[in-house]
Amino acid sequence: MKRFCTNCGKELGDQEVFCTNCGTKSELPQSAASGSKGISVGGISVGGVSVKNMAESNNGAIKIGIIVASVLVILAALIPYAKISMFEQSLSISLMGVEGEMGDGIIYIALGILAIVFAFMNKKIPVLVVGIVAFLMCCYEMISMNSLYEEMGMFAGMITKGPGFYLMIVATVGLLALSILNFVMKGSAKA
Repeated sequence: MKRFCTNCGKELGDQEVFCTNCGTKSELPQSAASGSKGISVGGISVGGVSVKNMAESNNGAIKIGIIVASVLVILAALIPYAKISMFEQSLSISLMGVEGEMGDGIIYIALGILAIVFAFMNKKIPVLVVGIVAFLMCCYEMISMNSLYEEMGMFAGMITKGPGFYLMIVATVGLLALSILNFVMKGSAKA
């Protein structure tokens, strides 16, 4: 089983006690130290690989998840967010705006692009900030939509939420969760 340095993330040899890259001391897995395989309760390892190292090796999957969530945020800003129907006519509205008025969609697109760029640069804190801002904006949009329903009263049935509304919720929650997970994971990435 592969082992990785807890400080810099470099792969370690089976019997290496010190990292050849940064010099950090590494504990030998129980299977390498004693010749047995199995689960170590104190060191939290499974089959000789620490759970922490398994999590660190998933940083690539988290980065891909952040990129996918960011693309979904951008897409959600472009597709219909709501639909207004009256007198047998309907108007689909995206977050990009209506009739020349700029909507919040451009901000979501900018946040999505920033999250992708920061993810590629391995900048954990900026990705986290983007995730938080996108989530808070989505909460604002949901509150605004509910306020609109209340203001419309008996005409609220004329407004239906579109796929962009639901996709934005899923995408921003996913981006926030993945950016938090990315932030708490230790690895060689810098803030």
